[in-house]
Amino acid sequence: MNLNQEMRQLAERSRAAARALAKLDTAAKNKLLLAMAQGIERAAGAIQAANAQDLATGQAAGLAPAML
Repeated sequence: MNLNQEMRQLAERSRAAARALAKLDTAAKNKLLLAMAQGIERAAGAIQAANAQDLATGQAAGLAPAML
């Protein structure tokens, strides 16, 4: 699968998810948002480590500070 196909597939899944989420009541949406926030908090260390690696890679490649 090429990048264009992957992006189209991602867009299709996003539209389907948006339609499903639109049908949920506020309490269900809030529960999902809380679960996502908790997942991000649990993964904070890994996210920060990956970000640091991305920054180091970008700096080593000579990217302008605005691109980092």
